[in-house]
Amino acid sequence: MTPYLAAISVSDLEASARWYEESLGFKALRRIDVPAHRVRIALLERDGFQLELVEHQDSKSPAALVPGIDNPALIQGFGKIAFRVRDIRRWESDLEARGVTFKFPLTESPADHSWSLIVADRDGNWVQLTEARE
Repeated sequence: MTPYLAAISVSDLEASARWYEESLGFKALRRIDVPAHRVRIALLERDGFQLELVEHQDSKSPAALVPGIDNPALIQGFGKIAFRVRDIRRWESDLEARGVTFKFPLTESPADHSWSLIVADRDGNWVQLTEARE
């Protein structure tokens, strides 16, 4: 089994697509509008992996449903999306320069000596970047 696609709910399709393109280097593949269901979709791709951003006009953020929640792990369902990267320190520097919100700073895992960081996209969805020890 090979990862192919993940879909996440976003509040502003255009702004979110721009965030993933500018912050993580995704490229736009296509847009799909389904007015009858009040849904718009942007399909993005990077390195063979597709990310589907879904804007539903009636969706609500976790914080709107459960006040004070800013950690998706506290709500059952979506937790985070993770990517393996090379040169995580460059990623960290680039994301800091873009003003991206860090949820967890660059940290080494004592279990396998990998390095990870977690940032939040513009809707608070967590995105983890991990560099495995060579």
